[in-house]
Amino acid sequence: MPSGADQPARPLGTESAADIRALFVRCNRKQEEMKPAGLEAGRKFMIRHASLRNIPLFSSTESTTPTAVLILQGRRYEELVQRLRAPRCDDFWGCLAKWFLVEGIHDPEEFVPAEVWKRLTGEAEARAKGFFQADYYNAILIRLWLPYLEPLLRKAKWLRSTGVRALTSTLAGMGYDSEAITLVLSKKVPWRSAVELTCEWLAHKTPAYNAKRLRNSYTLVFGKGRLGLALGEATCTFCDNPSSNEFWFFGNAVPHCAEHGTGQLPTSEASGWIDHTGICWWRDNLNIRCSMPSVST
Repeated sequence: MPSGADQPARPLGTESAADIRALFVRCNRKQEEMKPAGLEAGRKFMIRHASLRNIPLFSSTESTTPTAVLILQGRRYEELVQRLRAPRCDDFWGCLAKWFLVEGIHDPEEFVPAEVWKRLTGEAEARAKGFFQADYYNAILIRLWLPYLEPLLRKAKWLRSTGVRALTSTLAGMGYDSEAITLVLSKKVPWRSAVELTCEWLAHKTPAYNAKRLRNSYTLVFGKGRLGLALGEATCTFCDNPSSNEFWFFGNAVPHCAEHGTGQLPTSEASGWIDHTGICWWRDNLNIRCSMPSVST
């Protein structure tokens, strides 16, 4: 969920043209700030997420009504407390590290004992051996731009489905960059994925980049069987099925399965999907929106 500087003041999901232009500037800045010296930090970031991703915090999963959400949250709190009261074995430290990571409390590596952290991350470290620094760099670079380009690609697709002809001016009015719009609309055959589009965008912006090489790096780092960060190894945000894709919401990736894609999003809050944390999601025209369901008293 959005937090810190990315937390919008308006109801979640109501991006303005200024928001989108600011995101473009931020993506450009982050790309310019990427240095080879920072690749080790990126590698550690991916190792950490890969190692902790499959550690469950809660056994309880889906809920469907606002009242059930509150009950579920209470049960999860009790379950977390019980797990943290357990003896300080690897399960205890793994749970604590995952909680710190999910809530953004602190870097878990600074709290977990070094020998335990080595055991928790050992498998991911072994799977990451043999990667070139360039592959880490390319994969991180693609992830930097996906929060901007995936929503653009999605909105262009939705606009086309409504029969809107002035696609370029409509997207430009939303605040999107003219060159990015031209690239998104340049193919008669739909883009296979936002990752494919992002690789082409980076190659367009910087001729030194090769789109095919970028895609290969992304598959190497995030592909199934590597670091465990593959979409197929993540769980859908809205159910317990493996995810097959993701969409981006205010800079955050939201993995989902085939049954919970953006094309199937409900069109009202009343019928919205409630995710594992109790947040309700729905589609409002070209925007994806979310909120904590209210409870009638």
